[in-house]
Amino acid sequence: MQDFNYHTHTFRCGHADLIEDEEYVKEYIKMGFKKIVFTDHCPERTLIDTRVNIRMQYSLKNEYLANIQKLREKYAKQIIIESGYEVEYLPGEEASLLELKKETDKILLGQHFLYDRNKNLKIFGSKNKFTKEELKEYVNYIEEAVKLRIPSLIAHPDIYMLGRDSFGKTESEIAHRICEIAEKYSVPLEINLNKIFSDTYYKDKKLNDDSIQVQRKRIIDIAYPCKEFWEVVANYNIKVLYGIDVHHKGQISLFNNLVTLANEIIGKNTINKLNFITNDEVLLESIPFLKGCFSVTQDLRGHSSALRYVCVKDGITYFVKIYKNNRIEELDSIQSIYDRLGIPTPKIVENGYLEVYDKTYVIYEYIKGKTLKELTEELEVEELEMIGKMVGNYLSKFKNISDNKEILIKTCNSEFESLIEILFKIKKNKFINTDRVIRNFNYLKEYLYETCPSFIHKDVNLNNVIIYNNVPYFVDTDGGKISFCALDFRGICWWTWDGDNKLNEQAMYRGIFQGLFNNKIPDNFHKEIAFTIYYEFLLKVQEAFVNNDHDRMDFIFKKFGKIFAKTNYFENYKFEWFS
Repeated sequence: MQDFNYHTHTFRCGHADLIEDEEYVKEYIKMGFKKIVFTDHCPERTLIDTRVNIRMQYSLKNEYLANIQKLREKYAKQIIIESGYEVEYLPGEEASLLELKKETDKILLGQHFLYDRNKNLKIFGSKNKFTKEELKEYVNYIEEAVKLRIPSLIAHPDIYMLGRDSFGKTESEIAHRICEIAEKYSVPLEINLNKIFSDTYYKDKKLNDDSIQVQRKRIIDIAYPCKEFWEVVANYNIKVLYGIDVHHKGQISLFNNLVTLANEIIGKNTINKLNFITNDEVLLESIPFLKGCFSVTQDLRGHSSALRYVCVKDGITYFVKIYKNNRIEELDSIQSIYDRLGIPTPKIVENGYLEVYDKTYVIYEYIKGKTLKELTEELEVEELEMIGKMVGNYLSKFKNISDNKEILIKTCNSEFESLIEILFKIKKNKFINTDRVIRNFNYLKEYLYETCPSFIHKDVNLNNVIIYNNVPYFVDTDGGKISFCALDFRGICWWTWDGDNKLNEQAMYRGIFQGLFNNKIPDNFHKEIAFTIYYEFLLKVQEAFVNNDHDRMDFIFKKFGKIFAKTNYFENYKFEWFS
């Protein structure tokens, strides 16, 4: 569900519910929204739109903004509240619109009218027919507003269909022009849900609870959202969002139903092609550091449960990670361990807790360099072993931090037992003998417990170390904790086994192990790594099980089934490439 809405009116416009703004806020919170913007119909310093009960009076402007600020502070821990207006562009009113923009967070351009040739307002509606030239002027108004950077988004861009009988060549040309403007200036377009609401759940100006099947019959000939318009949008690189256009409290609780109806009108294929603003993108707007960034792009390399982005600010590149829950104290503690031990890792530039989202953001310095994985594809075996030794030497410093072994074993046993329970719940698989897995897992576990606990990175794989200026930087360090050393190398399951680069990957890991153990890899380490591979298998099974991902589950069983078959389930197995 889209957990934000940028289009909410208030009683001040004269045609919305006569309720306090706070009632809307409470309803949004109840529905699980994380961010809203109040965007009432804007007041006009010099009255141009003289219709009654259409927009806020100018005398109410300061009270409107003050009340939004009051609500913003009162509900800061539950929902993000911003201020704004829905405005129309008119030639000669640029200064007034820019003034409104300056004093609020967001401006919606909802172009409900334009000047006719006699400079009278011509308003979009079923009774007013617009000529082709007037529609071109409609687009010109949108373009002028956007060129001045007035709107944050364009509301109901297809409202012009109220003045048309069908979607033909002219309507298509208008749609393309709007899209060209939106794409050029990176302004999102809103799929407006208010017309659907007024024609269905609010038919005859009275709220009803008729079934969605009944409501479907009421929107057969709805003017907007216009199916053909959004088919045009789907061919452009334009961000899209739903806008409830709230005038009545009941609209908020009906959001999901209104979205369903909108999607049915527009069509599943088109909806799937549209580039919707994601909840995560809206979350990023809440991070102060990212305001004013030249660019923010998602980093999709590797695998991580945290959201990752790369941003550029003032010519400097940074790495951004967003974690679930409040982890500031924990992450600061991990950073201090790396600093104390002299182990290179990206420094934390800024962090913070987003209470509304229950998420922590961290801005890290960006390390350019190359990952160990990239180096295995470029260098020779001897060079890779040398780099691996350097990495292993740094990892050996973790041995200086330890903790109570008995408590750790108790914690591990609890986790291991829960992983095995999940394996028992899964049907027998032809690729793996699960009884044999469980037996060997419990047997090898005892070799792990013979070692001394230490601090670990948690996942030293070939993507989590970057070499820059001949210095290894450990990244994705957020999982650091006290555990057993071998569990740091779960990534070995995903490399060293097959492929054209196998020998180079083995050389890198061999070097790491030699550096870790001062050039002498203990015999029992073979069994510890075997256990770690079983452990990774069980973790991935758990992940697929929890997510009910059958395809992923099949992949995991096939992948690890090959490893177990090749190693005879690690029974009396030694990794020949360790030496």
